[in-house]
Amino acid sequence: MKRADRLPSMIAVTGQAVLGLSLLLVLAAAFWPIQDDAAGSNALDAPRPAEVGLGSEPMDALDSQSLLLKMAGRRLIRPAQIQAAVKDTGAAQRLLSKLKLQGVVQMGGDHVAYIQVADRGVQTVRVGSSVLDFMVEAVESGRVKLSLDGVEVELTH
Repeated sequence: MKRADRLPSMIAVTGQAVLGLSLLLVLAAAFWPIQDDAAGSNALDAPRPAEVGLGSEPMDALDSQSLLLKMAGRRLIRPAQIQAAVKDTGAAQRLLSKLKLQGVVQMGGDHVAYIQVADRGVQTVRVGSSVLDFMVEAVESGRVKLSLDGVEVELTH
């Protein structure tokens, strides 16, 4: 038998295997769900079917409708709880060395900072404005909080 003649039967067998594995994964997710609690337990700590109120019915005794109803109220996928990392290349500290806080005054209800920028003179900044490549995050008495690409630094007297 030629290889080209066997191709349709190989595709059919592969499709059946994928379908079988998919069904197995759905059933596994139904009977061993991931617990969603503050302690951060994982699927290995999940209770067995009898412990979560699925009863002691054998798996083949459950019809698809009742299985879907039991699965509907469960959380099968837990979203990732990882914060994106900020890479500190040292650029913020290098730029910070070119700045010197001259003073902070209150104008109206806002604080305004006067910052000496190397080779550029004094610059007046408020929250939301920028100096060099920094964004001004906060202006408080005696200090200015700046951020550059997610890295926060503080300029003081």
